[in-house]
This record gives sequence, C-alpha cells and structure tokens, in this order.
Amino acid sequence: MTVYRLTKELVFPPPELADDDGLLAIGVAVGFAIVSSIIALLALLAGEQHGYALMQRVAELHTERRELLADIIVRASEPWIETAPGMAWTKVLFTGAESGRWVALYRWNKGYVAPAHKHLSAAHTYVLKGRLQVRDGILEAGDYDYEPNGVLHGETTALEDTEYLFVCDGPVVFYDANGLVAYKGWEELQRLKEAASAKAAAARATAAGAAAS
Repeated sequence: MTVYRLTKELVFPPPELADDDGLLAIGVAVGFAIVSSIIALLALLAGEQHGYALMQRVAELHTERRELLADIIVRASEPWIETAPGMAWTKVLFTGAESGRWVALYRWNKGYVAPAHKHLSAAHTYVLKGRLQVRDGILEAGDYDYEPNGVLHGETTALEDTEYLFVCDGPVVFYDANGLVAYKGWEELQRLKEAASAKAAAARATAAGAAAS
C-alpha cells in the first residue's frame, strides 16, 4: 500500500500522483486535515466561552439532592467530648459511611496513655501542639506521621498537653496480652458524636425547664 503525506511543498499534485489513486489519497488527506482543523477550532471556541479547553458540563446532575452534596463544616465552637475523665477529649470532624474514613481532633493531657493497637487501614497524624511518644519515636508540634495499614503501635503517651489531627481510612483495633479489647471505626465515632449531642440537648432542655419554673 502506498502512503501519501501532505507537506508544505505540496502545492499541486506532482505527475507521479496524477492518476486516480493518487488524487483520491490526496483528497482524503486534505479532507481529514480540514475536519481536524474544524474540531480544534470548535474546542478552542468552547474553551474561550466557558473558561476551559474540554467541552463538558460541570453543573450538578441532581439539584434536588443538593443538600446531600453540601460542605460539612465543624465550627471551632464545637464542644470537645470527654472520653477519659480529666485526661482525654475528642472532637469528631467527619465520618464517612461510604469510604469508612473518619477524621477527629484529639486532646490529651500530659500523662495520658492510649492502649496498644493495630491499624487495619492507613492513617495520618499531624501534631498541632505538645509531644507524643509513639513507639520508639517522639512526635512534636508540626510533625506529621503516616501510619500504614497493618502497623502495630504499643502504648502511645502524651509527654505534654497535646492536640493532634487524626485522619484514618478505616478501623483500628486495641489489644492487650489476652487479645483484642476494643474496636474503633467510623460507626463508633458517629455514635460517640450522636450520644454527646443528645446529652447536650438534654442538658439544655433541663436548664430551660429550670429557668421557666
């Protein structure tokens, strides 16, 4: 098969291409070039009109579900949930039923010790203030720690009053010498948040009733 390519020097078909096959090949090539140029021009015009090169629609597909697509905002005023009297508190930021991911802030007073545990998913820790003893290392304010799926952590100790952000892609199990003692995943964090909200609502109702009487 003979392949013909158009070049800038090809102004008129040379004699060797003056037969029917040659003219047909040139016509096909010219037509392809014209169609390609038109497509490129349309893409360019679409980009100038919409601010992007690809022709696509970015509008929400189901506007009636907009409330499900809204941002989740946890205000700084969100109360801490006490998990160990006088020593440890948690602020639940996000729980993802679809992915299993959960995000929380932790506040530990100096001397608090979290039990040994195993990660059944990857996790990310960022220390906001204080110091944490994690295995053989010490994390300080500004340090980031990636904890891979399957890693074992012994007791984790707050060497100072400490706050840290924790992003976990799934569950964590706690254990001692006798075996597993606790499980923590997105559902447990969601239950913790809902229980704290219900307790706070009940306290507000009680206070309002007392004020009314």
